[in-house]
Amino acid sequence: MGRFSMALVHHPVLHKDGSVISSAITNTDLHDITRTATTYAVDAFYIVTPVESQRLLAERLIHHWTRGDGARKNADRQRAFGIMHVTATLQDALAAEGAHCAAGVDAWASSAQLLDGAISLAQGREHLLGPRGGMLVLGTAHGLAPAAIALCAVRLAPLPGVPQANGETYNHLSVRAAAAILVHELRGPRPEA
Repeated sequence: MGRFSMALVHHPVLHKDGSVISSAITNTDLHDITRTATTYAVDAFYIVTPVESQRLLAERLIHHWTRGDGARKNADRQRAFGIMHVTATLQDALAAEGAHCAAGVDAWASSAQLLDGAISLAQGREHLLGPRGGMLVLGTAHGLAPAAIALCAVRLAPLPGVPQANGETYNHLSVRAAAAILVHELRGPRPEA
Protein backbone atom coordinates (compact mmCIF):
# COMPACT_ATOMS: atom_id res chain seq x y z
CA MET A 1 0.00 0.00 0.00
CA GLY A 2 1.27 3.46 -0.86
CA ARG A 3 1.77 6.30 1.58
CA PHE A 4 -1.36 8.33 2.41
CA SER A 5 -1.44 11.93 3.56
CA MET A 6 -3.86 14.83 3.86
CA ALA A 7 -3.68 18.55 3.11
CA LEU A 8 -5.97 21.24 4.48
CA VAL A 9 -5.84 24.08 1.96
CA HIS A 10 -6.49 27.68 3.02
CA HIS A 11 -5.47 29.13 -0.36
CA PRO A 12 -6.59 29.01 -3.10
CA VAL A 13 -10.13 28.43 -1.86
CA LEU A 14 -13.49 29.89 -2.78
CA HIS A 15 -15.55 32.55 -1.07
CA LYS A 16 -19.32 31.99 -1.15
CA ASP A 17 -19.50 34.53 -4.01
CA GLY A 18 -17.10 32.38 -6.09
CA SER A 19 -14.04 34.61 -5.76
CA VAL A 20 -10.67 33.13 -4.79
CA ILE A 21 -9.57 33.90 -1.24
CA SER A 22 -7.23 32.88 1.55
CA SER A 23 -9.13 31.62 4.60
CA ALA A 24 -7.96 31.77 8.20
CA ILE A 25 -6.62 28.77 10.07
CA THR A 26 -8.92 27.62 12.85
CA ASN A 27 -7.64 25.84 15.93
CA THR A 28 -10.59 23.42 15.92
CA ASP A 29 -9.90 22.29 12.34
CA LEU A 30 -6.27 21.52 13.16
CA HIS A 31 -7.07 19.63 16.37
CA ASP A 32 -9.97 17.61 14.99
CA ILE A 33 -8.50 16.72 11.60
CA THR A 34 -5.09 15.69 12.91
CA ARG A 35 -6.75 13.47 15.52
CA THR A 36 -8.84 11.84 12.77
CA ALA A 37 -5.74 11.45 10.59
CA THR A 38 -3.79 9.81 13.40
CA THR A 39 -6.69 7.48 14.23
CA TYR A 40 -6.67 6.21 10.63
CA ALA A 41 -2.85 5.93 10.32
CA VAL A 42 -2.47 8.84 7.90
CA ASP A 43 1.26 9.40 7.38
CA ALA A 44 1.27 13.21 7.27
CA PHE A 45 -1.16 16.13 7.57
CA TYR A 46 -0.24 19.40 5.81
CA ILE A 47 -1.62 22.83 6.60
CA VAL A 48 -1.40 24.96 3.45
CA THR A 49 -1.44 28.76 3.57
CA PRO A 50 0.66 31.44 1.86
CA VAL A 51 -0.08 33.88 4.70
CA GLU A 52 3.05 34.05 6.86
CA SER A 53 1.25 35.04 10.08
CA GLN A 54 -1.10 32.06 9.64
CA ARG A 55 1.83 29.69 9.06
CA LEU A 56 3.51 31.03 12.21
CA LEU A 57 0.28 30.47 14.17
CA ALA A 58 0.12 26.85 12.98
CA GLU A 59 3.81 26.34 13.80
CA ARG A 60 3.25 27.70 17.33
CA LEU A 61 0.36 25.28 17.85
CA ILE A 62 2.45 22.37 16.58
CA HIS A 63 5.34 23.36 18.87
CA HIS A 64 3.03 23.66 21.89
CA TRP A 65 1.58 20.18 21.38
CA THR A 66 4.78 18.39 20.28
CA ARG A 67 7.55 20.07 22.33
CA GLY A 68 5.90 22.58 24.68
CA ASP A 69 3.66 22.37 27.74
CA GLY A 70 0.94 20.59 25.78
CA ALA A 71 3.32 17.72 24.96
CA ARG A 72 4.04 17.14 28.63
CA LYS A 73 0.35 17.20 29.56
CA ASN A 74 -1.28 15.29 26.69
CA ALA A 75 0.63 12.47 24.96
CA ASP A 76 -2.31 11.70 22.67
CA ARG A 77 -2.34 15.25 21.32
CA GLN A 78 1.47 15.20 21.04
CA ARG A 79 1.27 12.13 18.83
CA ALA A 80 -1.46 13.61 16.64
CA PHE A 81 0.29 16.95 16.16
CA GLY A 82 3.51 15.09 15.36
CA ILE A 83 2.24 14.27 11.85
CA MET A 84 1.38 17.93 11.07
CA HIS A 85 3.47 20.08 8.72
CA VAL A 86 2.98 23.63 7.44
CA THR A 87 3.61 24.70 3.84
CA ALA A 88 2.99 27.85 1.84
CA THR A 89 1.52 26.06 -1.19
CA LEU A 90 -0.09 22.80 -2.18
CA GLN A 91 2.84 22.28 -4.56
CA ASP A 92 5.20 22.46 -1.55
CA ALA A 93 3.13 19.85 0.30
CA LEU A 94 3.16 17.56 -2.74
CA ALA A 95 6.93 17.97 -3.10
CA ALA A 96 7.43 17.12 0.58
CA GLU A 97 5.30 13.98 0.19
CA GLY A 98 7.05 13.05 -3.05
CA ALA A 99 10.30 12.77 -1.10
CA HIS A 100 8.71 9.84 0.81
CA CYS A 101 7.13 8.08 -2.21
CA ALA A 102 9.45 6.34 -4.64
CA ALA A 103 6.50 5.67 -6.98
CA GLY A 104 5.26 9.28 -6.72
CA VAL A 105 2.23 10.84 -5.09
CA ASP A 106 -1.17 11.81 -6.51
CA ALA A 107 -3.23 14.64 -5.05
CA TRP A 108 -6.90 13.73 -4.54
CA ALA A 109 -9.41 16.58 -4.74
CA SER A 110 -12.46 16.43 -2.52
CA SER A 111 -15.47 18.63 -3.13
CA ALA A 112 -19.13 19.02 -2.27
CA GLN A 113 -19.63 19.59 -6.02
CA LEU A 114 -19.35 16.82 -8.61
CA LEU A 115 -15.97 17.20 -10.31
CA ASP A 116 -15.23 16.03 -13.86
CA GLY A 117 -13.85 12.49 -13.86
CA ALA A 118 -14.71 11.90 -10.19
CA ILE A 119 -14.29 8.40 -8.84
CA SER A 120 -16.28 6.78 -6.04
CA LEU A 121 -14.86 6.31 -2.56
CA ALA A 122 -14.81 2.55 -3.21
CA GLN A 123 -12.64 3.16 -6.28
CA GLY A 124 -10.45 5.46 -4.21
CA ARG A 125 -10.01 2.75 -1.60
CA GLU A 126 -8.86 0.34 -4.33
CA HIS A 127 -6.50 2.99 -5.73
CA LEU A 128 -4.76 3.11 -2.33
CA LEU A 129 -3.67 -0.50 -2.79
CA GLY A 130 -1.28 0.59 -5.55
CA PRO A 131 2.31 1.74 -5.04
CA ARG A 132 1.69 5.47 -5.53
CA GLY A 133 1.12 7.70 -2.57
CA GLY A 134 -2.13 9.60 -2.24
CA MET A 135 -2.79 13.01 -0.68
CA LEU A 136 -6.39 13.81 0.20
CA VAL A 137 -6.78 17.55 -0.45
CA LEU A 138 -9.49 19.33 1.53
CA GLY A 139 -10.56 22.92 0.95
CA THR A 140 -11.63 25.36 3.63
CA ALA A 141 -14.18 28.20 3.14
CA HIS A 142 -16.44 27.12 0.24
CA GLY A 143 -14.03 24.58 -1.19
CA LEU A 144 -10.99 24.28 -3.37
CA ALA A 145 -10.47 26.86 -6.10
CA PRO A 146 -10.04 25.58 -9.68
CA ALA A 147 -6.26 26.18 -9.49
CA ALA A 148 -5.99 23.71 -6.58
CA ILE A 149 -8.26 21.16 -8.24
CA ALA A 150 -6.10 21.38 -11.38
CA LEU A 151 -3.16 20.01 -9.35
CA CYS A 152 -5.13 16.90 -8.40
CA ALA A 153 -4.78 13.76 -10.51
CA VAL A 154 -7.64 12.04 -8.67
CA ARG A 155 -11.04 13.60 -8.00
CA LEU A 156 -13.41 12.08 -5.50
CA ALA A 157 -17.18 12.09 -5.85
CA PRO A 158 -18.99 14.21 -3.27
CA LEU A 159 -20.19 12.61 -0.07
CA PRO A 160 -23.82 11.68 -0.65
CA GLY A 161 -26.33 13.40 1.58
CA VAL A 162 -29.71 12.00 2.52
CA PRO A 163 -32.74 13.59 0.83
CA GLN A 164 -34.79 15.71 3.22
CA ALA A 165 -38.53 15.26 3.78
CA ASN A 166 -39.20 17.86 1.06
CA GLY A 167 -37.04 15.93 -1.43
CA GLU A 168 -34.17 18.44 -1.40
CA THR A 169 -30.64 17.52 -0.38
CA TYR A 170 -28.26 19.49 1.78
CA ASN A 171 -24.51 19.16 1.25
CA HIS A 172 -22.45 21.66 3.22
CA LEU A 173 -20.46 19.69 5.79
CA SER A 174 -17.76 21.31 7.88
CA VAL A 175 -14.30 20.41 6.62
CA ARG A 176 -13.73 18.54 9.90
CA ALA A 177 -16.78 16.34 9.37
CA ALA A 178 -15.98 15.73 5.70
CA ALA A 179 -12.39 14.81 6.57
CA ALA A 180 -13.53 12.27 9.16
CA ILE A 181 -16.04 10.62 6.82
CA LEU A 182 -13.67 10.55 3.84
CA VAL A 183 -10.75 9.10 5.78
CA HIS A 184 -12.98 6.49 7.40
CA GLU A 185 -14.32 5.43 4.00
CA LEU A 186 -10.86 5.36 2.40
CA ARG A 187 -8.80 3.91 5.27
CA GLY A 188 -11.18 2.46 7.83
CA PRO A 189 -11.69 -1.23 8.48
CA ARG A 190 -14.28 -3.04 6.44
CA PRO A 191 -16.81 -5.36 8.09
CA GLU A 192 -16.34 -9.05 7.44
CA ALA A 193 -18.40 -10.26 4.47
